Amino acid sequence: MNTESPLTSPERPRPKLNFFAAWVAGGFVYMYWAREVIVAEGVIALPPQFIFGAIFSLVCVGIAALAGLILRLPVFSRLWYSTLVPAVVLLVCAIVLLLRGEGWGLTGTSTESDSPYQTLHPAVFYGSLFAILFAILHFPRPAWLRKVPPSFV
Repeated sequence: MNTESPLTSPERPRPKLNFFAAWVAGGFVYMYWAREVIVAEGVIALPPQFIFGAIFSLVCVGIAALAGLILRLPVFSRLWYSTLVPAVVLLVCAIVLLLRGEGWGLTGTSTESDSPYQTLHPAVFYGSLFAILFAILHFPRPAWLRKVPPSFV
């Protein structure tokens, strides 16, 4: 009989490592989306964009962590942490949408500057960003790592 709760199971991720990985990934995704601003404004826009990206990523990781509270329910926890498939599929689909969304016509027109330009639609960007952050933040530990004592993982 398995007395282990889904909240204490070895499949659950390591919070500090996953938080840092999600924060860095969020920063990269933000910088990918801000490339139009950097191209339009020049190199002078790069340092502020790094700062904005770090803050934006931190806020988004917090929201993704709150969304992960649904994984506290045993039904969702068992489904998510039992295999790597849901996390990998979510991660791959979100990355493909980010990279190919504009080519598929998922664009919006930005009119904030003097010359309007086409960019990835904000709903696609934010949806993909939160999917990436959620998948990284709550990524299950693979079976080959579960065999190692927790002090070494």
